[in-house]
Amino acid sequence: LKVDQYEVELAKGSDIQRIDKLVAIDNGRGAVSVPLDPGAQCVLRIRPVLEGASAHLAWKEVPFAFAAIEIVVDPLDQPTEVGQGVTWQLHGSRHVKLSSFEVELLTDGSKIIKVEADSERRGTVTVPAIPETTTTVRIRAVFPSGDVSAWEQVDLKFEAATVKFDPVSSVLGSQQVSWSVEGCYIAVTHFEVERSVDPDGWSAVSKPAPNQHRGGEVSFPVEPGSTFVVRVRAVFLSPSDGSEGFTEWTQVQLSFAPANIVVDDLVEPTEEGQPVSWVCMCDDFPLKVDQYEVELAKGSDIQRIDKLVAIDNGRGAVSVPLDPGAQCVLRIRPVLEGASAHLAWKEVPFAFAAIEIVVDPLDQPTEVGQGVTWQLHGSRHVKLSSFEVELLTDGSKIIKVEADSERRGTVTVPAIPETTTTVRI
Repeated sequence: LKVDQYEVELAKGSDIQRIDKLVAIDNGRGAVSVPLDPGAQCVLRIRPVLEGASAHLAWKEVPFAFAAIEIVVDPLDQPTEVGQGVTWQLHGSRHVKLSSFEVELLTDGSKIIKVEADSERRGTVTVPAIPETTTTVRIRAVFPSGDVSAWEQVDLKFEAATVKFDPVSSVLGSQQVSWSVEGCYIAVTHFEVERSVDPDGWSAVSKPAPNQHRGGEVSFPVEPGSTFVVRVRAVFLSPSDGSEGFTEWTQVQLSFAPANIVVDDLVEPTEEGQPVSWVCMCDDFPLKVDQYEVELAKGSDIQRIDKLVAIDNGRGAVSVPLDPGAQCVLRIRPVLEGASAHLAWKEVPFAFAAIEIVVDPLDQPTEVGQGVTWQLHGSRHVKLSSFEVELLTDGSKIIKVEADSERRGTVTVPAIPETTTTVRI
């Protein structure tokens, strides 16, 4: 129809806005542009004003909606050394012009910062990671008109940063303690290491710098028979104000086995005597010992041997002079630097083989007399000069008999009828 004017109303909920009568264009057509109103549910009502019409015609209702403006936060990545990154994007009509974003950070107080949007209507902010705190991040869009979107909120809960010990390991006679930092990412400047001291105190050990894995390590030399506690905490700079912060102390107990003298298997005596060698051990590692105290006991007789200087990185050795038939106990204890008391004696019992003359069975006498042969039994390393033989018939006669290479000797006793001769060797 040829219409000169239209009446137009815009309804948003209960709010109805009358738009001035619109002059029709292009042979009766009508057109209007409804201003952008993100998220609005609208109804446009239209009716023509017809010349000569006795009454208004019915309204034509055109419902439509504007896409809502929504801030969508990306899934959070792991925090880094600079903090927790938060990235978001403005979803909704691309035709709504965006000026920037406002970001409010609420930890103990409130801080509002302006963040520019990129070409994809995205923004990002890095929130400092402060252990054991919750930071609320609120984000809203700012439009050229000065209007703002609703706040989108995300809560960042930063867990505690803790020191976790690795299993204690033994390395070259010492115990090595290593650790790493778990939980909230913190910029560690160094660690503080302390050990327990009596009574109920602590002594500083070192302040090692962190390694590339934000961990550290320290070694404790062997302290035989001792037990003490090592505690460690991390020192870091707070990302909020640069002040120095500390993690809680984390503890581990170290225990060293008592020093133990390990004696090598005894070998056969030599001409110099019975060799005895040993090493002082702790937790399966040899200790560096400078001196040993050594005593030799034979029954109730105890002979003190001068302090022996250790050889070959802490090994000790002594040769006990030959004493055929003697029952001996060698007593050894190390002299350790810094030891509060002497360690226990290590007792090494051993015996020297007895020296014994064994006479061979007698053969029948011959025309020259009765042959008597014998051999010296016992340690081969007891030097032999000769034998003395005493013949006792009516009187006594002592003769010297040389020993052969097998430590044997022989003598011929004249056969005198109806007599008894005693042969003593």
